[in-house]
Amino acid sequence: METVLRVFTNSPRLLVVGGEATAIDSRGRQIGYLRKPSSPTAITAASFFYNPILHPAATMNFEALNRVGGVYGKDILHLLPANDSIVVPGLAEDYVLFGQMALLGPCANLRAPLIKYRLHEASVSKSSIAEQINLSLRISRFLARSFCLRNGDKLAFDPAPFCNHADYVFDFRADDYSGDFRVMAQAMRKGLGPSPDLERELAFRWVLANRRHAPMIRRYVDFEMRYGATPAERRTVRNWLLRGVRRGKYVYRDDEVTPGGGVHSDVPTLQ
Repeated sequence: METVLRVFTNSPRLLVVGGEATAIDSRGRQIGYLRKPSSPTAITAASFFYNPILHPAATMNFEALNRVGGVYGKDILHLLPANDSIVVPGLAEDYVLFGQMALLGPCANLRAPLIKYRLHEASVSKSSIAEQINLSLRISRFLARSFCLRNGDKLAFDPAPFCNHADYVFDFRADDYSGDFRVMAQAMRKGLGPSPDLERELAFRWVLANRRHAPMIRRYVDFEMRYGATPAERRTVRNWLLRGVRRGKYVYRDDEVTPGGGVHSDVPTLQ
């Protein structure tokens, strides 16, 4: 806690300070490490695709939070029409709050394990995974639409084909999302400005833009050599490539993709 308070003192503009975690099992044995993006730009860029802030490790600037009317599970940006807004009753309410905070101002994660994070079969992420992923996808789209509107873009990009919530890739029955990627990359570069952290995030989303095995593997190897993949990124690619072998390791979406992008549906099912 002293380290976090020191960070807030040295950087008073920060809205949220989080960190990484050591993953443990029900017996307290280490089973992994939860790495998170650290810089404000990296966090904002990642927030369109998954929740980049680990809730139990996060400390918020409550003065800033009260100033923007920040509450869990609700739209605090107020940029979209009421019928396009979002209310999250549970499961992913931290994601919708932290995602919006990352659009409003700088957030940071310390490159250090602040907590031990227990993973077990009874956890929400295990028992309600399909519902949680479905809700997270809605939040990703909400954040993208709000971001684009805030930056004067009339047409929002759709982050859905590039999301990896819980290390799952959505299957929208298409092999190539290059056109969707270019629209998304242009909007993110315009809104966030030039940044090595942004380019790293886009580089991984480019890996997911082609779902055929050979191109995805080539892109992933290039990405790994240039940036070094996180454990979550490795699992994401592995789960997609092994989707026909390891049942339950990807999300299948039985819906259509319109020409030029625009994926429509809100009901993913685990296969």
